[in-house]
Amino acid sequence: MAQTYLQSILREWAPLTDLLDKLPAKSGGLFSYDVKVTCLDVLSGFLVLGTNIGILFWYDRKRKDLQRLRCENSHLPITCVKAVSTVDYMVACGNQAGNVTIFQIPKSHPESLPENLKPQPKQVERYSVSDLHKSPITALEWSKNGMKLFSGDKAGSVVLTELDFYMHVCKSLEILNESYEVVQLSYRQQHLLISTTFRSIICHHLDKWKVCQVGKKDRKVLGQFGGIIYQQGFKPNDVVLYCMRPGLRIWIADSEGEVQKTLLFKDLLSKNCPQVPLLNPISKALQQLKPQREASFGIVRQFCDNLLVTHNQDVVYVLDPSNMSILATVNNLRRILDVATYKDELFILEEERSIIRISYHPEITVFSGDTNIAIDNAISNAEEAQESLKPETKTFDEISKEDFDDGILFRKKARRKNYNKEIDIKSTNKCSDIINSADPNLYTRPTIMNISTVGVLPDLRSPESIVNDIESKEKMLSDVLNLDKVKITLDNPDNESKEANVKEDIVDVRHYGPKGLVKSVRNRERKLEKPTGITQVINLPNDWKVSNIQLSEAEQQKPKPRLTSKSIPIVRNSNDSTSSANDSSLSDWEIV
Repeated sequence: MAQTYLQSILREWAPLTDLLDKLPAKSGGLFSYDVKVTCLDVLSGFLVLGTNIGILFWYDRKRKDLQRLRCENSHLPITCVKAVSTVDYMVACGNQAGNVTIFQIPKSHPESLPENLKPQPKQVERYSVSDLHKSPITALEWSKNGMKLFSGDKAGSVVLTELDFYMHVCKSLEILNESYEVVQLSYRQQHLLISTTFRSIICHHLDKWKVCQVGKKDRKVLGQFGGIIYQQGFKPNDVVLYCMRPGLRIWIADSEGEVQKTLLFKDLLSKNCPQVPLLNPISKALQQLKPQREASFGIVRQFCDNLLVTHNQDVVYVLDPSNMSILATVNNLRRILDVATYKDELFILEEERSIIRISYHPEITVFSGDTNIAIDNAISNAEEAQESLKPETKTFDEISKEDFDDGILFRKKARRKNYNKEIDIKSTNKCSDIINSADPNLYTRPTIMNISTVGVLPDLRSPESIVNDIESKEKMLSDVLNLDKVKITLDNPDNESKEANVKEDIVDVRHYGPKGLVKSVRNRERKLEKPTGITQVINLPNDWKVSNIQLSEAEQQKPKPRLTSKSIPIVRNSNDSTSSANDSSLSDWEIV
């Protein structure tokens, strides 16, 4: 199977910009921190990221969706994460205080399934394991069915957690304590391989746990050397152990811990090995500033079918143990924090916010085969573009011969609107209707300010305007306080008759608008009853001829008063409804 992969190129196809853009740069809250990725794991369509703020990010690579999973102690950094796909997605993460949090994420049902057959959607469940680990979690491993979880810490303690999906409970038990930091855990067919900084042991569970050391020789130096269990067949004993050793060596052992073969890669690494091209490699200047470390193997992962991927802090190695060869190396990296594999995909966590995907094929195929054929045909049928030596343009002589109008048209400048005028209420209502009918996301409603306060400014008005303003305010205050009007007049029947119809101006304070005090004046007409026995004065125009009016004999003897040029007042009795100059009863008319 490795030969088929050799025909293609292992490379980085595209950066994970969508994922990196959706990752928050800072944590929310009163005290914000920079979000840094500390560990990762990968499944078929998902990517799991652990952060330094105690939040787990669950990224759907198909839907480009990022979700947050909060641990019980959210303020502690996550040191290790492991995921497995069973009936549901099981995700486990360990933090710096030794707490283990387990998330059960339900799978989405296929769209082709009928609605009546789809079960009710389930929620994400969380389990917590605490008070067993006293130091940071360094390794996690799931069983294939997701019902057992093994966790190891920096102090060498290994804890088994069993989950009951029906009862929604879990129980944990410490099964081993090695007194050295646990580097890696691997579980297959009731066999558990524990790799520590001191040695590698294989544990087999029947009725009790049986522990055997891999190899008889102890390590001369402590180091971060891992190991995995590789399944060759379907039988429980058809397993092979790959254990990393110092000096670029690999032990191949059986299920009982006996070493069958030792693979030496030191001479192969001295030769030129093919390197994986990267889109953003480290610069040569920074490469020279990095400390030079001795080449070594570390934690190992299974890649493709029968390949291995191991790494240290600087280099990632892709090995073929069956053919004893080095397929590729990834050298131009800044600092390796974690590595995860799934089938033929390799993800490298470089520094805190840089994730690199390396594979033999791109993650998403942009063009299909039919599309490529159509594009090739369009390119082959396209006309060749040629540069003309003489551009087809009109010369100035030809343009000057054309007839143009003598007058020059100027564009009228639009006058600025006078914003000091009062805004029409109808127009504002129309604008509000338009905004209400439109998309609410496109408009932001302003806050209505009922009272606007301005600092004390000097009064530059004239004394007459100030007096008028004071009188209007006094009148307004009296109307607000419901004070009655008092008017002193002389006992004159003429004045009383003129006050038959009195109009009062009542000032009603409506509101304080954005331009100051807005007041509305309401006219109210107070009708008074006409007193009886009082004559009513009527002004006659000048064109009336007084000589035509016949007076009574008693009145003819009286001297005639002088008539003004403007009008002649005539008194008419209020009891008479109708009268005229030609009427016979002229004795009712008297000259005042």
